[in-house]
Amino acid sequence: MRSMHPAQTLRPISEKTAASRRRELANYWFIVPIFLLFATFIVYPIIYNFILSGYDWNGVSLTRKAVGLKNYAATLRDPVFFKILKNFAVFGFSTIVIQALLAMVFASFFINRIWGSSLYRILIYLPVVVTPTIIGHVFSRFFEANYGMLNTFLRSVGLSGLTRTWLADPSLALGCLIFVNIWQWTGYSMLLYYASMLNISEDLYEAASIDGAGKIGQFFRITLPLLRSTHFTVFILGALGSLKCYDIVYVLTGGGPNHATETFSTYIQEFAFSTFKQGRASTLVVFMFLIAMVITAAQLGSVLPGRPGKGDEPVKSSLCYRILSGVICLLATAFFLFPLGIMLWRSFQNGGFSNYEKVFESYNLLINFWASLQIVGGTLLVVMLAVSLAAYGFSKLPFPGKRALYYILLTGMMIPTAAVLFPLFRIVRGMGLLSSPLSVILPYATFSCCFNLMILKNYYDSIPNEMMEAATIDGASRWQIFFKVMMPVAKPGLAVVLMQTFLTAWNELQMVKTFITDPLRQPLSVVPIRFAQTSVASHDFTTEVLYAALVICLIPVVVFYAFAARSLVAGLTSGAVKG
Repeated sequence: MRSMHPAQTLRPISEKTAASRRRELANYWFIVPIFLLFATFIVYPIIYNFILSGYDWNGVSLTRKAVGLKNYAATLRDPVFFKILKNFAVFGFSTIVIQALLAMVFASFFINRIWGSSLYRILIYLPVVVTPTIIGHVFSRFFEANYGMLNTFLRSVGLSGLTRTWLADPSLALGCLIFVNIWQWTGYSMLLYYASMLNISEDLYEAASIDGAGKIGQFFRITLPLLRSTHFTVFILGALGSLKCYDIVYVLTGGGPNHATETFSTYIQEFAFSTFKQGRASTLVVFMFLIAMVITAAQLGSVLPGRPGKGDEPVKSSLCYRILSGVICLLATAFFLFPLGIMLWRSFQNGGFSNYEKVFESYNLLINFWASLQIVGGTLLVVMLAVSLAAYGFSKLPFPGKRALYYILLTGMMIPTAAVLFPLFRIVRGMGLLSSPLSVILPYATFSCCFNLMILKNYYDSIPNEMMEAATIDGASRWQIFFKVMMPVAKPGLAVVLMQTFLTAWNELQMVKTFITDPLRQPLSVVPIRFAQTSVASHDFTTEVLYAALVICLIPVVVFYAFAARSLVAGLTSGAVKG
């Protein structure tokens, strides 16, 4: 037999390897768009802040004075800084613990398929999607000292001694914010626990029932231990939410009184855009960033329970349990809907529909509505393009460093808006985009991409690879597979991304308020602040008219949620929270 030269056998292998490497490198094109956004609107601003923290600069002049670590020393001597750390700890711990307890109770009821559980889930989640400025102004009237609903109620039942200047009292203001935050975000924690409980095998409960354990015993012996990873996830998300908190604080207290409710976000905003001390602002950003990274490192190491179970099968429960849990859920739903119901009821007092007419006489809200649509539409376009390509690449295509690059992008979920606000302002100003929809679309889409990447990748992961292999055999390219196979199959995941992006982009406040100063170009998320200012300055713009204005601003979100609620809740429980 004729022997072959070694080069003859090695050449085909080498050529095959080189071709494979070229194909893998070509797969980077799927993640290029999202990385360009990430580098421009997250990485560069963070680096910029680190550099700027070593300078004394007002953000306007052409010259900067290098001061080394003096800004850090000044921050560490600042008593407000330590108030912020204390507020973060108290606010975070209180909201996390209470939300977790309430969320577990509701989720356990829903797992047992109580009457109306699907409707209760949707209604309890509703506060999550409500525009924060609307929530803030509703509760500002609730806690108002003279004629607020809380003090009025206390006086009506003979408890005048318990009335307080709730938001103006340094000892009570933070507690009020904690209450509002719990009201708004318990629904999201409930979905986290509900999704995890769906993965617990029913066989475990049946075995415990045979051993004589009741519902409460099953909860403590089975459910609670198996939710260990979810507890951790709720803690991480709650800590990050507390670190990022801005909207509610800005509307209700502005960080006051006497810095009693000051947060990193409000204090950074003050230094950067009020007192013009950019170096000091940047040192706060650095501390905020380091805290966020510690939380991020912990979050990336967490894994939600993935125990296969029978979540689609109803769990048997007694009639007494169903009645009791149904009553509790009914009362809880009333609690979560009460502020919105009061707002709607008050909007018709002392004038009826004429209150709504006064709103339209004072403001042309169609202009602001169109601005909201532009921002939301542009954000959706950028997010859907960048995320769908990147999720497909990270899920189905091989390329060097894939896992590391994926986790780098996920860190963008943890970056607070305030941490990059001033550099982003300079970027959009340098691009000539201030007061245009693009000033918000590009940076906000970047932040949205990081979270939605995780959601959509989970959906792509669930699609069998055999579909790709069959298409490849038929001669389809990677791009053809993406557009003709993966995109149609991943429609449920894309729908969740669309709905999630719509709601968050519609409600964005801090970035919009800073980058779009022209009132005629501001979206509806900012308009309630102008309504409140008009209500204070004008006797004709009464509290009832203000409530009518808030209802008008709320209608688009409620209408959207009414049609998308079931898909959104189902998608979050099956995709986002399990990733």
